Amino acid sequence: MLAGFVRMVGRSVAWLTLVMTLAVALMGESTLSSFLALAAIGLLVVGALVLMRFGYIRAVSTVFTAGLLVFDTVLVAVSGGTNNPMAACFLNVPMVAGLLL
Repeated sequence: MLAGFVRMVGRSVAWLTLVMTLAVALMGESTLSSFLALAAIGLLVVGALVLMRFGYIRAVSTVFTAGLLVFDTVLVAVSGGTNNPMAACFLNVPMVAGLLL
């Protein structure tokens, strides 16, 4: 029962991340960096969904949380550092970790 709940939360977080990334990419400016960011987060989400399909729930939770941390770190570093409002995206990592781990 708990494994089914964790799987449902993991899928929800993954799909929500993918949908929000696509929405931001479609509404934002179309540059190479935005397409690379979309490809990176899309690869992370699709890879997580495929691994979840095979039943690797704990591994997917850890890899997705670590990948989100790396993605947010690179995004903040490229966009101007911690003085940029984009640094607020680090708040997503503990929330996702709390839900998945």
